[in-house]
Amino acid sequence: MQWRIPARAESIPRIRHAAVEFFRTHCAHDDDVEHRLALAVNEACANAVRHAYPNAPGEIHVEAHMPEDDLVVLVVEDRGVGVHTPTRDPGTGLGMQLMGAVSELRLRSDDRGTRVELRFHCRTA
Repeated sequence: MQWRIPARAESIPRIRHAAVEFFRTHCAHDDDVEHRLALAVNEACANAVRHAYPNAPGEIHVEAHMPEDDLVVLVVEDRGVGVHTPTRDPGTGLGMQLMGAVSELRLRSDDRGTRVELRFHCRTA
């Protein structure tokens, strides 16, 4: 599944809900993984909304897929300024640590944007 949404705070709950529904459709019930997934997707989208586009509106691209039977991969991507660009509102700096604590996190970021890949193991439904 793929979604494109405006990088605005009000878009985040829709994406979080869609990601959880994807998980529920493809994996057996597991509250722990579901909550970790929701938290990580929320944080990745919030980071894109807060930091990616400091001077103009932009979009967030989200993809969910299962490359293996027991693995859900969620990708949150923007075409913003990248995580190494100084920001007027840096926040606490804990977002990446949080995502890494609740998922297998893979990150790529440069001046053309940021790609956050979140991996979750699950039992198939």
